[in-house]
Amino acid sequence: MIKKDTLVLIPAKGKSTRLPGKNIMYLAGKSLLEWAIKSARDSALDADIMVSSEDKETLELAASLGAWIPYKRDEKLAVDPYGVEAVALDALSQLHELGYEYKTLVILLPTCPLRTGEDIRQAMKMFTEENSKRLFSVSE
Repeated sequence: MIKKDTLVLIPAKGKSTRLPGKNIMYLAGKSLLEWAIKSARDSALDADIMVSSEDKETLELAASLGAWIPYKRDEKLAVDPYGVEAVALDALSQLHELGYEYKTLVILLPTCPLRTGEDIRQAMKMFTEENSKRLFSVSE
């Protein structure tokens, strides 16, 4: 893995409270995880694209799709009260121990399959041009 300045983190737990395994379920011919990895690639960001999960099946799928899997996430981070923030902090800590440091963290939730590479490019443009510390996208 060649280290970049930006990390795209796709948190994909297997133990969803309401719908276990949802991140590897299919929508329009692709798993939600595949849609997230595809949008990250389509964004053309110069970034490491990493999937974080505690679930073996999810990690195997992510690896088959070419995502970076530097470690298996601890099981405790897949259940309440832990959320995306705890997963991101864990990822940055684990990667730091492996010798990786990043200036920018992009989190792409697999449960947003309609997000495109262009959406990510535009968000990064806004983030950079406004010299922001954080940017969060939402929709009605």
